[in-house]
Amino acid sequence: MLTILRTSLFAVGALLFAACATVDDGPVALHADASLLITAARGSRFELSLPANPTTGFQWRHEVCDGATGVALGAARAISADTGLLGASGTERVLVRALEDGMVRIRSTYARPWEKGVAPAREILWTVLVKP
Repeated sequence: MLTILRTSLFAVGALLFAACATVDDGPVALHADASLLITAARGSRFELSLPANPTTGFQWRHEVCDGATGVALGAARAISADTGLLGASGTERVLVRALEDGMVRIRSTYARPWEKGVAPAREILWTVLVKP
């Protein structure tokens, strides 16, 4: 009975893992220079790349300005520096999906979340043009 239960739990776990896996939609463009206009086709994905060092307590926060719906922000992920040194800065990449035609602004702010009333150490404004 215990063996059947373990086998059943393993099968359910495998199905849940498969259901949560994401489908690869192909290559993703990488943008690291906010001074340049980002042009994206509707339905495409791209990543914003920012310098980051989570060991300092600073975190990037990303938001679409003015409640625009032309893009959707995905999860951010940290990319460690390949220096081999502890505490070395790396990058953070946030996935963006282009949804609707038009011009959209994305604000990225770099701050320590527990410091209330303190201006962000950095603020970056990205401009995205979504085209058909």
